[in-house]
Amino acid sequence: MKKIKLDKKKIEKAPDIIWNKFVDFSFDALDGISQLSDIQKSAVLCLLYHSEMCSGGHSGYFDCRSEINPQELVEAMKIIGSPKCAENFQNAIKNGKADDYQKTDELFYEREAEFIGMVEVYLKDNISEFFKIE
Repeated sequence: MKKIKLDKKKIEKAPDIIWNKFVDFSFDALDGISQLSDIQKSAVLCLLYHSEMCSGGHSGYFDCRSEINPQELVEAMKIIGSPKCAENFQNAIKNGKADDYQKTDELFYEREAEFIGMVEVYLKDNISEFFKIE
């Protein structure tokens, strides 16, 4: 399990550094996702999903993240507290192509702020799983 070292004084001056380092951590983790703890993996999968959804919707997600097991993402969404997004994602898998993901993309965008907020809360609740603050 990989952890990011952060200086406590830097965090006090710039609290956003935690989120920024988490984003870097998530994209760096793509090649070694199996080496993450379950807690880390849940947050990383959700952040990667959010990122792709904001740039290309479900079709973009499926094009760019085909290496991610969809069921693992569904479970990650439930773990962070977003069962409605998990349900919407499952609907995109089953029925999304019929309307080029229009309905499922719209539902995601309606919940986007809530979803990324849940990722942030999950990160804060599990901060010691991601960071070693000295």
